[in-house]
Amino acid sequence: MTYIKSFHSAPHSLVQSAIAAQLRSSSPATASIGIAEGNQNLQHATEILDRLPHPRLYRSREKALTAASASPLSATNPLSPTCIQLMLEYAWAALRGNQQSMTDVTNEFEKSGCDGTGWLKAAFDYLTAHNWFHNATIPYVASGNTLQLPEQTSFRIGILGDWGTGEPVAQLVLESLMEQKPDLILHVGDVYYAGTRDEMQVNFLNFIKTARAKTGHSAPVFNLDGNHDMYTGGEPFYDALSQVNQGASFPNSPAAPVPTQSASFFTLSNSWLQLQAMDTGYYDSDLWDIGNDTTMLHPAEAAWHVSAIEDAARNSRAVILFSHHQGWSRFLGIGEGHGAAGGSGNTAQMGKLGYNVNLQSELKQVPVGPVKAWFWGHEHVLEVYDQPSIAASTVTTPGNQSVSLSSLFPWVPFGACIGYSAFPMLETDAPYDVAVSSIQSNGNLQVGMTGNPPGYNHGFTVLDIAQGGSATATYFSIAGDGSSPSSTIIGSSQIS
Repeated sequence: MTYIKSFHSAPHSLVQSAIAAQLRSSSPATASIGIAEGNQNLQHATEILDRLPHPRLYRSREKALTAASASPLSATNPLSPTCIQLMLEYAWAALRGNQQSMTDVTNEFEKSGCDGTGWLKAAFDYLTAHNWFHNATIPYVASGNTLQLPEQTSFRIGILGDWGTGEPVAQLVLESLMEQKPDLILHVGDVYYAGTRDEMQVNFLNFIKTARAKTGHSAPVFNLDGNHDMYTGGEPFYDALSQVNQGASFPNSPAAPVPTQSASFFTLSNSWLQLQAMDTGYYDSDLWDIGNDTTMLHPAEAAWHVSAIEDAARNSRAVILFSHHQGWSRFLGIGEGHGAAGGSGNTAQMGKLGYNVNLQSELKQVPVGPVKAWFWGHEHVLEVYDQPSIAASTVTTPGNQSVSLSSLFPWVPFGACIGYSAFPMLETDAPYDVAVSSIQSNGNLQVGMTGNPPGYNHGFTVLDIAQGGSATATYFSIAGDGSSPSSTIIGSSQIS
């Protein structure tokens, strides 16, 4: 299995998107290039990108290129670090709307000899032809959607996380989920590499259309945005919302209209159930300052969510909460989010905590009782924080106090990261290395590995919930290398 790194950086991701798009269009043999099955050119370009710092951080191009040239692939690499650096500089200028820098870099690229590799010149042209960020304005819809669920007495909800890779294994995951006959599917975000229009079409819409046709199951799909979906400004993400459910229907309520999602945050509800999705990607597009990497909700949206859950409490609706980013993690330290713009030093200054202080603060007024579970993605493995795990967990606050996790999130009795749907993770990535030992998780519910070299398996979650009863979350697994189309059950959780 080839592993192609993904970056938590908008310009790096845009350059990957441009190169992958050109490679897809240049040869039928590369038509399905995504992440795990990228060809050697994409692998080489990614190796160089991995050694080039974010353009806002380096002081000189020469220093950056020296680091990039130290790649172990440099001896056989047909790509020049200078060419990739220029593409990176162009992407950064375009994201900031700096027309003069865009012109200067374009002229320099044309004079540099970088067009000696024809497809690389085409990739640069692809990059320059797209108005990626539309003057740095995300077409955010500030009023969330209130969408209607059918009045069924039970629901089977399919949940995918970090699924939009465009890989064959992603297709297997979706088809296997469709075979479980869900009433609807929620994807908690990230279409790679940068949520471009091409990637939204190829990696997201086309895959859903194909799976529906193959399985004969046309359940509606609702989508959250992640950080990668916002790296091109979010317009392709929003445009896809109106297309994804064309021809879809609720399988057990075919006469019920399928509501159209137009906002990045919403509720799907009937008289007894409320599925509630948050937009945590808006403030994690990694464009301006490091402090925003600890994401938050738009202030108006935070109030909207608290109000919606309060309404659920008054009307005895059970709430299942969804987001792309995590509330807390045993395996990934989360920065405080108080860094200032301008330099890598702020990264070290930001304490690495086990929970998102911004989300905790914004949602602290949520009443206890209505929320039964919170599902998120962002990390590319399965992590289950059941009631015993939460009860046994402590965290350190920005004021250096040790407090119980349940005291900070008293309204969350159950949490799970389900971001293992398709993004490739190798054993050497060590995603289960413990970062915050005071936070506990259910160690029996984790994904295993297959392949050589070993890679973590992928899969999906099915949530079965009935009116007036408890819910069951079942975690399914598919071989990470796509060697088998059959899914197996990792285990399940009871959610009261």
